[in-house]
Amino acid sequence: NPFKTSQFFGNVISKLFKIQKWVETKVYMPKITVDKRTMFARLKEVQTLDLMTTTTKNGFTDTDVELIQSLNLDLIFQSDFSHLKGSILNAATNGIWSLRNNNYFLKENTWFALEEIVNRKDGVEVTLEKCVNANEDRICIDKAFFNITTSFFKTQANILESSVSLVV
Repeated sequence: NPFKTSQFFGNVISKLFKIQKWVETKVYMPKITVDKRTMFARLKEVQTLDLMTTTTKNGFTDTDVELIQSLNLDLIFQSDFSHLKGSILNAATNGIWSLRNNNYFLKENTWFALEEIVNRKDGVEVTLEKCVNANEDRICIDKAFFNITTSFFKTQANILESSVSLVV
């Protein structure tokens, strides 16, 4: 069965990456520049909303979009949804922003920066973008370039840590 074979190889690759990450975290101590305790403590004070995407033309229910609009948000930071459409795009004053590398959102446990490392590029480009329509057209707000290190996970950690300045 081809599906079981690909699933098996996917599991093997995932386990190998976990082992590699564990080894690299022991060899390369990450450089920490952001006070995460303070940042996470402040984030716990931020009101959160439990929203569900739908298969409607808007991607979100009208009730959810109205709730978001009532909060008068300056912006919405996109970190997960792969495709936004409809009235949610205009629910915040400055729209929806995201940090991206190629087609990946910057967050832990994703494959961002892998392509550049495998292809031996000089660096990794990260963009702060604003989503402008349902076609996923984006406006570049800011851009940063990061050096590639000898370690995939060290490179990722450096990018995640340093990208805070793009948003701030």
